[in-house]
Amino acid sequence: KYDPDYRLLQVKEKFGTLRFYAELSDELTVEARQAIDELIREAEQRSAALCEKCGAVGVLRRGGWIRVRCDECEASSR
Repeated sequence: KYDPDYRLLQVKEKFGTLRFYAELSDELTVEARQAIDELIREAEQRSAALCEKCGAVGVLRRGGWIRVRCDECEASSR
């Protein structure tokens, strides 16, 4: 919607949550860039509450790797 020519550079997990890196068109307005940045921020924040195995509501868990898991997936991975 904001930049049909954007280029996805990388999507990865870092510190338990999603990280999304994209290259945007040079001719975008400041408002369009801010809108895209906000969408990315929202997705990264939402990833901190979704189980990375099943997509249910989860929480950040520490101990070894930082991960987001629901109670059921966390219990089954022990």
